[in-house]
Amino acid sequence: MFMAANKAHRRNKPSGKTGLTGKVLLQKVAEGSKSEHDAVCLETEGETFVLRRVGGNAFNDPELRSWVGKKVVLQGTMHKPYFMVTAIEAINE
Repeated sequence: MFMAANKAHRRNKPSGKTGLTGKVLLQKVAEGSKSEHDAVCLETEGETFVLRRVGGNAFNDPELRSWVGKKVVLQGTMHKPYFMVTAIEAINE
């Protein structure tokens, strides 16, 4: 199932620490609302997740934006549709 980052979803309880692999991109989220903005997302083979960092700005996190366009492995906690990043590593292709 593909979960578009621009769709409103009910927040789920954290699902524990996990790892994800994919490409970091900017994608418009919360379209049509006051919270509409370009968010840093991770596109995996099956889903897209909005990325957040603990202590990072939810609307503009320069640390996460620096990874846009790169393929990465992330460690963190899932809070669908958000993924709270605790570690990030580039994949050399």
